[in-house]
Amino acid sequence: IESSAPKKSILNELADKTNARLLLLHGNETAKKREELGVEKSDENDVKIIFDLYHENPQLFREYRKKTKAEVALKFQFKYLKLLEKTLNRLENMLRAIKDEYGYTLDELEREKTTIKAKIDDCLDYLIWLANKVPEYRILTANFTGIGKKLAAEFICVIESIERFKKCSALERYCLDIETKGCNKDAKNVLLKKQGIVDQFIRHKVEPYYSYYQRYKERRLAEGLPKGRAERNARRAVAKKFLRRFWRKYHEWKRATLNSFS
Repeated sequence: IESSAPKKSILNELADKTNARLLLLHGNETAKKREELGVEKSDENDVKIIFDLYHENPQLFREYRKKTKAEVALKFQFKYLKLLEKTLNRLENMLRAIKDEYGYTLDELEREKTTIKAKIDDCLDYLIWLANKVPEYRILTANFTGIGKKLAAEFICVIESIERFKKCSALERYCLDIETKGCNKDAKNVLLKKQGIVDQFIRHKVEPYYSYYQRYKERRLAEGLPKGRAERNARRAVAKKFLRRFWRKYHEWKRATLNSFS
């Protein structure tokens, strides 16, 4: 199925009614093959093309996985949190501008600022409560020093579920390769922003990440890279190291869970 064609509600209905695997293909791949073959766009031609593409290159397809209610709730609670934080930031900028220009502040806006801060705290508490229901969050908080509850919850919100990714390299591309289709800017931001996951590792000298960061940066500087670029490359390398360890820890937990049931 072309990934852009059906709504998620239709895909969910198909997943519920059939036991078949649902494989999704990006529409650009169909269009590229249609142009290569010189055929017109039609449902009949596209069905044949999609069938042929699967046999030629199955790696182009990804399996559709129905999201759990917890994953959906996390996703939209995270969006609501980001909206509140953006609103608070704009309001604080407005209050600063008023004070700079007129020398006083507005009580109504100050009260609104207090209200929004309280909403952010409530939203964050609920987000952490939701995140605690998924194993990825519990694995993060139990195995990675330096990652607090808020940061762990944010990271789980942006990756949704590690089961989405067939390989660790796919998780890395999703989180870090901004030029790649399907890369998530929010995931990259949680990893690399100020006070993000990598920043916490470096700031608190969490091992093995801190030593790895130092060695990698020194090596890049010795190769002649500018200081800023060497810093960015080192932080990105730390992010990859973290993702690989997270991937390994999750699958160790999964194997242990399956073995306990068998």
